[in-house]
Amino acid sequence: MVAEGDTLGLVMDYVDGGDLAGLIRERGAHEPAGVAWLGTCIASGLEAIHTAGVVHRDIKPANVLIDASTTPGTPKVADFGVARICDATAATRSAIGAGTPLYMAPEVADGAAASPAMDVYSLGAVLYELSCGVPPFVGAPSYLLKAHAQMQPGRPEGIPGPLWALIAAMLEKNPAARPQISQVREALSAMVQSLGGLPAAPTLTDPPPATPLAAWASGGTIVAGAGGSPTAAVSAASGATGGFTPIGPAQVDAAANAPETGKKGKKKSRKGLVAVLVILLVVALAGGGFAVWHYLDRNEPATPPPVAGETTPPAAPTPSATPTPSATPTPSTTPTAMTSMPNLVGMTQAEAEKALPDSVKVTVVKQAAKNGEKTGTVISTDPAAGSALPSEVTLTVAAAMATIYLSDLKTVTGREGETGAAMVNGQSMAHSNSYHLRFTPSKKDEWNLGRHFTELVGTLGMGDNSKDADATFTVDFYADQVLVHTETIAFGEFKDVSIDMTNVLRLKIVVTRTDGNSGDMSSTLVLGDFALQGDPNEVPDISKLNNEN
Repeated sequence: MVAEGDTLGLVMDYVDGGDLAGLIRERGAHEPAGVAWLGTCIASGLEAIHTAGVVHRDIKPANVLIDASTTPGTPKVADFGVARICDATAATRSAIGAGTPLYMAPEVADGAAASPAMDVYSLGAVLYELSCGVPPFVGAPSYLLKAHAQMQPGRPEGIPGPLWALIAAMLEKNPAARPQISQVREALSAMVQSLGGLPAAPTLTDPPPATPLAAWASGGTIVAGAGGSPTAAVSAASGATGGFTPIGPAQVDAAANAPETGKKGKKKSRKGLVAVLVILLVVALAGGGFAVWHYLDRNEPATPPPVAGETTPPAAPTPSATPTPSATPTPSTTPTAMTSMPNLVGMTQAEAEKALPDSVKVTVVKQAAKNGEKTGTVISTDPAAGSALPSEVTLTVAAAMATIYLSDLKTVTGREGETGAAMVNGQSMAHSNSYHLRFTPSKKDEWNLGRHFTELVGTLGMGDNSKDADATFTVDFYADQVLVHTETIAFGEFKDVSIDMTNVLRLKIVVTRTDGNSGDMSSTLVLGDFALQGDPNEVPDISKLNNEN
């Protein structure tokens, strides 16, 4: 903390390696040992703040920064903007509005008091995305709130049993049935070694179909998952120990090398595949416990906490800083010799077509690049790589996102904000919505999106011509009447905003001046170059959208 007169400043580490969301976009699904190591570090940070009586309440990939000064980069928990202290007073406060719907624990929507179990659930959703490239549920915010409360996420193929069992336990609907964060850290720490060498699961563009809770066994027992794997009971007992039964390291190693039963009932003997869904480890730690929070010492080597009985911590995996590209198939000089579908993902459309025999008919489907794919490259193929080569192949190719500026889209009712160019942070933003708040404490606008878009992006800030430097604003974003995002803005603050608009019919933005001096001096809140983005195949012409409004 730095104090200069009436000004207070907070000095923090400079973390220069981007965030976990960027790492997922770049690499897709991570190897299980890498997921376990990243999860161990994140859980260590959460364990430290939980011990201090604080709940983060917004754990998501974008709030985990990567410290590139270590190899591999160390994850650090960041952005405590909605964190809450767990005390007697806080227990009476509502938690609604905190967190991000993609990773939000079901009890948050019910207004439950902040608890560490909320962070455990959100971390479980993050581990799910690290393991397969997508979060457990995707869709409009209203659907996400319902899915987190009433649906069991599908199990992606390729996630080993011990890791999936832990993720499933962390995503329990009942907060008392989830493991504590210390148990999560210990279990993940053990998996860093026991899951070493296993390949990453396939990177998905959409999560597997979710299952209604009514179709699952009651009492916390997980039924058989994909591939006919044996069932494993997850105890639903409440209390401090969490809702699962811990076992020892030897059983972890044994299960990690056990054969897996395939979809047709035949056993596969490949080393590293697993047959048991639940393998969870609780280690008794000597000396009153062990907690690591890399925020407190950036010179600390980025290794997970030691497992009891070992003299040194397990070695961290060293994933490459850049993803290993899929092997590029070499077109055969005699196309008739090709009998199986090659791996074309990541190639340009021209390269993919050239890699296929001339006798194969190619159909191209354009899809918006949602995960940072390079425009013009193949995202997926039908059939998938390794399948028998058919006479017709469909290539899904990444296309540029269609963009429509919010200022160009008609509002449902009379527009309360002004549109046009605005100066924000010294930059002229030609497509802006400006809200002048003098004598009026609040203004709002509403648009009909027609379920055509996937994201709303832009820059929030006070206009450079604002006269009252003490003014503060709150900006609330509603999707189909559900509050999905809130930002607070003061003079000199500028925030880049990205909000999921998938399957949203109606968008409403409410701008409120919160400093109580709206009658004194005028100030302007600017939505700088706010744009709606979506799949070019789904977004209609602006004239059609304006007719719908």
